[in-house]
Amino acid sequence: MIDPKFIIAGDRTLDFGEENDLLCNLTPIAESQFLKFNSYLRILDFLESGKRPDGTVPDLIFEQLPCSHPIAINFTSGTTGLPKGLVHSAVTYIPLMRDLALHFDLKSGDVVYNDSAPGWSVWDYELPTLSLGVTQFLYMGKPELNFEHLKLLTMGASPPKRRNYEFIYENLRTKDVFLGSQYGATEMFGDFSGFDYNSPSYMGECQVPTLAHDVQCFDENGKSVVGERGEVVVTNPSPAMPIFIWGDKDNKRLHDTYLSKYEGVWSQNDECWINPETKGMVVIGRSDNMMKQYGELISSSDIYFAIEVVEELSDYISVSQIFDEEERIILFVKLKEGYALTDALKIVAAIKKELEKSAVPRLILQVEDIPYNLNGKKMESIVRKIVATNSIPQVNNIKNPNSLQYFIGHPELHNMRKTNLLEIYPSQ
Repeated sequence: MIDPKFIIAGDRTLDFGEENDLLCNLTPIAESQFLKFNSYLRILDFLESGKRPDGTVPDLIFEQLPCSHPIAINFTSGTTGLPKGLVHSAVTYIPLMRDLALHFDLKSGDVVYNDSAPGWSVWDYELPTLSLGVTQFLYMGKPELNFEHLKLLTMGASPPKRRNYEFIYENLRTKDVFLGSQYGATEMFGDFSGFDYNSPSYMGECQVPTLAHDVQCFDENGKSVVGERGEVVVTNPSPAMPIFIWGDKDNKRLHDTYLSKYEGVWSQNDECWINPETKGMVVIGRSDNMMKQYGELISSSDIYFAIEVVEELSDYISVSQIFDEEERIILFVKLKEGYALTDALKIVAAIKKELEKSAVPRLILQVEDIPYNLNGKKMESIVRKIVATNSIPQVNNIKNPNSLQYFIGHPELHNMRKTNLLEIYPSQ
């Protein structure tokens, strides 16, 4: 709940030639926020109301406010719980200007396309491009483009893989394009990583930290490490950081989530690795998705990367379970239509090829669907809770709630027969 005083809304959208009425959704949205419609005003009437009696428009007066004055809220995706409303101040746009003007080297006359829906956290990138005189490229549908003037292409949202780079370069008509991995977060306005056109960009690596961000990789003891897995941290204050979480009394939730693991240091809860040769950073995935089996730490994103080449798989999700006082990895798979889980050796072989034998899940179970939150992220933490309790918790931010039923009632998950052998169970 953000306790809004009024709602600004469009009345309709046009999507692939089909007009959608939005006004019918306003009442339930308002009621969900305990906001009653006492009156409404159309935008043209609102603008007319600001004119003088003679029809002239008075000069705008800009109120001077402190840097800490709140201006916008970014909601997290809710992967590990309820979405958090991160409140940002007006100076949070400075890092956005830094990214586009200095790291991207965008200038007046350039054209930029931001592949983002309005509900995603990078909606804010349109603002600095307009202030820089950069043209926004908008389109509906699938335009035919040859990209002959393309000079920069960035990838983000999830850690880019080597094959992503290879696919792009193989399909571009011109090779004179700077291709880089862009790493940011919903909690920040602006990025953790930037670009340096005078240095090489290595596939799968974030090239350099953004200016004024001391981005490091910390091990579990809070020591900065290179060439070892650790956690992404920012060791200095930044205007890109939120000033508080909406509804968070005494900033307790903000501190517990981001500032308590390494006291006084911002912990992003993402796992990373810094290449000792290139100094580039490889973002592996959420640190809370780390699993342990046979004493080895393994990320669910590592397993996803390894098995995405298995053509029989439509989707998958991997979690760990405390089983007979030990932790083991479980892989749930959704198969493409017409396939059966009769040859799981392809999955095993793919994991062994990319990772190690110790990363092969001890249990592979077939399910009918995989749960995603409203931002399109897999919900490992929810599946982990279901596996542990054999019950479905209350979940509010899920796109496909019926998918959760497929993770309960598996006797294999609670059979205490101890074995080190791989067990495979097709859906019944």
